[in-house]
Amino acid sequence: MERQASSVPTSRRAPAPGTGAKRTIGYAEPKLAEWLVCEKRHRSPSSDWPRNSDGDVLRSMAKRGFDFSLPHEIDFNIDFQAWPPPAEAIQLLRSKCQDVKIYDEGQYVQLRINAHVTYEFVIRTQADFSEQMKAFGGVCESWGVFYMPFKPEA
Repeated sequence: MERQASSVPTSRRAPAPGTGAKRTIGYAEPKLAEWLVCEKRHRSPSSDWPRNSDGDVLRSMAKRGFDFSLPHEIDFNIDFQAWPPPAEAIQLLRSKCQDVKIYDEGQYVQLRINAHVTYEFVIRTQADFSEQMKAFGGVCESWGVFYMPFKPEA
């Protein structure tokens, strides 16, 4: 997981799908809000959240007082091997989700879903979008939640 504080948004250049490469994310008010982004890498089971990047992000959110009992806006990012993505891919995504944004500068598509943040939900949603976009050269390997942390990270 890579986090970067900045008063100016940083580059969202998409890594090549499936490479596990990192994206850099900036956030407007680093002392008030934090943008957490997770890139899938490993999956190793444990009694708690798995010891992987998705589980690490959830643990960090919990340490900072994230309220998992409420639904939140969750952003899922889809990277495509070729840009721009096919119109059919965008139509399919819009049939699945009302809030779809295309970021030409960063070359990714973002879907925003209001739901409870759980490990199972983010893993299943990334897998579902990746499967749906596979034929179009797309993959969903990152997600994020914008929230106001209650506690500083230790």
